[in-house]
Amino acid sequence: MPILKTLGDDFWSKAEDADLGLFARKTEDEADKLIISSDIGRFPYYATTFTRLRQNLLDIIGPGSARLQLPHPSWIERGLYKKWKSHCDKSHQQKNTPSCRTSTAAQYLPPPNPRHFVDTWLRCLTPAPRGAKYLTLSYVWGPIQYFATLKQNLPMLQIPGALNDPAVWDRIPNTVKDAIQLTELLQERYLWTDALCIVQDDDDMKHGQINNMASIYANSNLTIIAQDGEHANHGLRGLRGISQPRRYESEVFPLSQRIKLVRYRTLPFAPIWARRGWTFQEDIFSARKITFSGVEVFWECGTTVLYENNWKSAILIFRLR
Repeated sequence: MPILKTLGDDFWSKAEDADLGLFARKTEDEADKLIISSDIGRFPYYATTFTRLRQNLLDIIGPGSARLQLPHPSWIERGLYKKWKSHCDKSHQQKNTPSCRTSTAAQYLPPPNPRHFVDTWLRCLTPAPRGAKYLTLSYVWGPIQYFATLKQNLPMLQIPGALNDPAVWDRIPNTVKDAIQLTELLQERYLWTDALCIVQDDDDMKHGQINNMASIYANSNLTIIAQDGEHANHGLRGLRGISQPRRYESEVFPLSQRIKLVRYRTLPFAPIWARRGWTFQEDIFSARKITFSGVEVFWECGTTVLYENNWKSAILIFRLR
């Protein structure tokens, strides 16, 4: 456990074994110097210095009466992903500004033409309505036996409520089931996922849809990325009432009455998802993404990256400037 050393009323430091250090010091010109430094995993050590007026520093840290909001160790805040999406929908779609909803690559690709969607409202497969908004799922199948759409079961899967049948639902991989329910929570109707939306034993359809994958993801309204796990049964961990709990561990060290240092622990994370060519394509062509990574979830669009822990978002935003 790192031991924090107080060097004075206005200056704080960190021990050598701390993952994250926060320094604040009042200088002679009445400005504050904020230094954020980290040495996490394989990433090289960096130290970034910002000089801002005191008010700007307080804007980052928050008012004295504000409470430090830490992510729940087991569950993601239920409405968080909806807040992120709503913020992007309202703030990043202004007139004469680039849209976050569609990848810039989409203009150079053929029309997406997905053949089927999962209708999360009717809980069945449906022919893809032309021009309809849809979400996509990026994940790894792994070696498990999974339920898939075939010529034989396609008519049955298009009956409203078909996916609610335990004979079907219980055989669908957890990651796909969780994505269906997350799509519904986001108040979106359609989800495209390869195992269900491509008829796996229809070679002509399969070939056409695979060749069009870049366009399907580039035109998606939002991609749900499941980086966790070695197979499709891992699920999107941390969705209360939907999936299994996650393990998010953090420690809080008070530096003063108004400033706290947060250290969060992450498990060793080298996802199979990051080593697949298909998922690489899905990632780079997706304009907006909610990523389940390790034990946390974050939002990424053409304008913003948002994490569950607001202090980390602030650090990342400033590092990018």
